[in-house]
Amino acid sequence: MTLLDLPIVTTPASFSGTLLNHQLGALAFAQTNPRTLCALGTGLGKTATATGLAAWLLDTDQLQIQADAPTVVYLTDAPLVEQTAAEVRRFCPHLAVSTTKDSRWKATAPGARVLATFRQQQGQRPLVVIATYQWLSSRIGTTAASWAPALLVLDEVTAVSGGGPLQQAALQLSARSQQVLGLSATPWQSNPLQAFSVLETIATPGLWPRGQFEREFLRWSQAYEVSPGRWVQPKPEGFASSAHQQAFTTYLHQVMHRVSAEETGQRLPELTRSAVWVPLHPTQQKAYETGSRMGGSAGHKRQETAGRHHEDVSCLVDELVAQLTGPYAGRQAVVYCETLAVLPLAAAALAAVGISSVAIEGKVPQEEREQAVARFREGQVQVLLGSSVLERGLNLQTANLLISLDSSWTDDRETQREGRIRRIGSKHEQAHHLVLLPETKLARRKAERVQLRAEMARSVLASR
Repeated sequence: MTLLDLPIVTTPASFSGTLLNHQLGALAFAQTNPRTLCALGTGLGKTATATGLAAWLLDTDQLQIQADAPTVVYLTDAPLVEQTAAEVRRFCPHLAVSTTKDSRWKATAPGARVLATFRQQQGQRPLVVIATYQWLSSRIGTTAASWAPALLVLDEVTAVSGGGPLQQAALQLSARSQQVLGLSATPWQSNPLQAFSVLETIATPGLWPRGQFEREFLRWSQAYEVSPGRWVQPKPEGFASSAHQQAFTTYLHQVMHRVSAEETGQRLPELTRSAVWVPLHPTQQKAYETGSRMGGSAGHKRQETAGRHHEDVSCLVDELVAQLTGPYAGRQAVVYCETLAVLPLAAAALAAVGISSVAIEGKVPQEEREQAVARFREGQVQVLLGSSVLERGLNLQTANLLISLDSSWTDDRETQREGRIRRIGSKHEQAHHLVLLPETKLARRKAERVQLRAEMARSVLASR
């Protein structure tokens, strides 16, 4: 379905501001598809779109105030909770917004004073609760046991793609929700079962039963015994046939509204991605060879770690310094470390050559993270260092250089990282992602797998 096929909609009266054309298209699709996957590209305003849907439901009297439960539940990643709450408050002041960090939600039986304050703040406004998937998983049988929201927003919905407790909790709440909107700029990760789990959680209409999908649609790896009594179980590797891939792709595009940044017609920095293969230091090479002799999962982990660093020695960090004192001298850069252990090594190495940096990670309080990002945006420091906390939600378009110390296992995460600097409104004409990779057989195999997964993702998501 294209924008021309959708009914004409305007920005809801309760929405503060104006929704862009691609957001209005997503809103129109959600109005006619109560359980849908909204796959707007990185930086295209998924939170504004979801809040626009809530505002439309409010204007059409579909958000009724519930005495002891939220009318809208918005699930997202932990680092994005406060940011999301602030945006929803700004976009729709007619909604009362609370997060699960508030005392009302920290206990299953809050005291009378807490309840009185909470209800006074809410007034006669429908309540939106911003929560994490982890919080819901721990409270689905207590605090959230009776919740039946008019709207459930599953932001960064690939959080449930691996199944397990997070998906089970989201499934339970989804089944009790009148409307469900899944949000993800990169809804495909590494295999068809993950994409199926996303749609299953949203409960898109006409989806195949899980058992049938697993039996008929998937190609599974072989199980093998790694040691007596210890088996590696089969894993989904791809589609059973091209016909199954086509059937799933056709269905996906019936229940998904996808718009890439390029399709909006607005200017974006032109992206280039390049890789540098970096030889290991002798101490790293020795640790890598030790892991190779060990074998098994422990040996694999030893090799993977040795490729990034061994104790305080890292060829990737040394190459980072070489790049920022050579070809990219003086350039602001976002530096992504695949593991937290490399962060302090990179910070120390940059400081040693006089390059200012600031680092953020998940355990750093939200206020301190915001201050660190503000210093970077204002040009007070040259380098912003981080790990997974840098992948989502942040607008870092003041820079146009991203350097990754090692890559992830899926191309969707690479795209998410690039979306921090490649955004509509950027003043830069070009954006560059430089990936520094250890020169090892393990890293070479990993790169090949990432490439195959990227090709599969493009094949499925780009089809019309």
